[in-house]
Amino acid sequence: MAWLYRNVRLPVGPYQIPVWTVFIVLTIFSGSVLWKAMGIQKSQEPKPKRLESVRQRNDLLTGYVITYVFPFISIDLSQWDAWVTLIGFFVVLGLIQTRSSQLHINPVLAARGYNIYEVEDFESGNTDLVIAPREVEVDANDQISAVEIGPNIYLAR
Repeated sequence: MAWLYRNVRLPVGPYQIPVWTVFIVLTIFSGSVLWKAMGIQKSQEPKPKRLESVRQRNDLLTGYVITYVFPFISIDLSQWDAWVTLIGFFVVLGLIQTRSSQLHINPVLAARGYNIYEVEDFESGNTDLVIAPREVEVDANDQISAVEIGPNIYLAR
């Protein structure tokens, strides 16, 4: 589908900017913000977390892509009202994601090699989400080093 948009241009003042450059700039910007946030969390001292049970939840990413991104594949970006709809949608989605502490459900994290796990904490019995790089093994009855990045959300190292 990307080839359909290679000649579409977005009017910005006196300039006609190719749509693909807008996508590249937005991808670089959002990726850098995400990695800056992850870097801040990595500067914190990890704490041991003992796990009772583990369930991989990468299916949450699939649901994200199918529900939020896939419907916009066929949108005609040569029309200004399509851009207004798209921008409005992503602003609302961003607000929902940040206010509901759902930033960890992010396809960029999966592309960068992170997995999402639903774990039961051995000590507290709480059900938590753990985001872990693929090289970190997250197994039941095991202990990991993790930093809390949100309510019941941890980044394993």
